[in-house]
Amino acid sequence: MSEMMKNLAITGLLALATSAAALPGVAQQSAAPAVTTTSVAVKTVVETEDETATVPAKPGLEGIKVHGHWIIDVKDKDGKIVEHRDFQNSLDPTFGGLILARLLNGSFVASDIEIVASGNSFSQTMYVSGSASASGCGSTCLPNATETLVINNNGVATLALTGQFTPSAAQTITTVATAVETCSISGNSAPLPVTPRDCHAATGISAQNAGYSLASYPFTGTNIAPLSMAAGQTLAISVTLSFS
Repeated sequence: MSEMMKNLAITGLLALATSAAALPGVAQQSAAPAVTTTSVAVKTVVETEDETATVPAKPGLEGIKVHGHWIIDVKDKDGKIVEHRDFQNSLDPTFGGLILARLLNGSFVASDIEIVASGNSFSQTMYVSGSASASGCGSTCLPNATETLVINNNGVATLALTGQFTPSAAQTITTVATAVETCSISGNSAPLPVTPRDCHAATGISAQNAGYSLASYPFTGTNIAPLSMAAGQTLAISVTLSFS
């Protein structure tokens, strides 16, 4: 498990320890072996994560899936793409269901959704612009992410996130994830005396002073084949969340 996923899991577990029984650790999903196709200009790695569900014993018991479609490009300073990744991943097996269940019953209020990329000694979080959460964590956070909600004529919704960063030193990315920043209070009480607007504007200290806690939980994510970047190159990430 990467350092970033450990940190997210620890943050989530500490928050839950004050409000409910301790949760098991985050089980990290692993990507299937990568198939690499190299051309003259762009290295393309197609990675897939097994989302095959067990065939239900009875029709109608297929369940609900959350998918993340990731597109990652490494670009040189001139904008030329030198490596391209395209892969799928699914709901975090430990915290994904927790987030959805507590949002539905009102014991969680969502603040922001984030994109996280990390390696053994490196982690970069991309927050949606305007998030108060990005102001307190220095160079490891960037308030440059965007989110776009699309609902078609049939009511089918997708949430598209984008973000990018340019490290000042060479880095290797081994894990990518989305995470949801949430507000909650002790005892898993619902409904919360805090609005999404309040939660979006909150910091850890202001939340504590107001009687609730602010914590980030992994939502979707996976390990990837090591992705190396030279200093000055840019990592551009796009992830589209969909539901079926």
